[in-house]
Amino acid sequence: MFVDRSMDNYSEMIRLNIESLTALTHHFATRMVHRGKGRILNIASTAGFQPDPRFAVYGATKAYVISFSEALHKELENTGVSVTVLSPGATRTDFIDRADMHDAKVFEGNVMTAPQVADVGFRAMMQGKLHVVPGLTNRIMALLSSITPPGKLRLAIADKVMQRKKD
Repeated sequence: MFVDRSMDNYSEMIRLNIESLTALTHHFATRMVHRGKGRILNIASTAGFQPDPRFAVYGATKAYVISFSEALHKELENTGVSVTVLSPGATRTDFIDRADMHDAKVFEGNVMTAPQVADVGFRAMMQGKLHVVPGLTNRIMALLSSITPPGKLRLAIADKVMQRKKD
């Protein structure tokens, strides 16, 4: 729950997912545009497609990554620089423990590994694609998020997906 985590943790997450990503993208995009070529791969999450009860700040920072990357993709389209945003769903990494998500229902079943996700992202970036969501289940969830009207139904669905296994 939002109030159960510390503001220090939230500030750290915002600095990493928004401030650092923006600064690094600016630094390298500037050089790439001057060179007339380059590829940028930003990492978002399927959590960025809808509000995420239980992980509100994380989902909001990933929504920023998606919006920022999509805007830059368009802005830089005639510069020789492409921007791709990778939005994986649940992925088997140490992040599960760091984010205290080890017992979230979203990690039940078939979850991709980090190397699998990285491969999908790298191939999409090399093709200059705008957005890639690895895994059929993740693509379906992203599509459903985009067509479900905002409001209580969408929040109820997101809450159900992010519930802990024992809830």
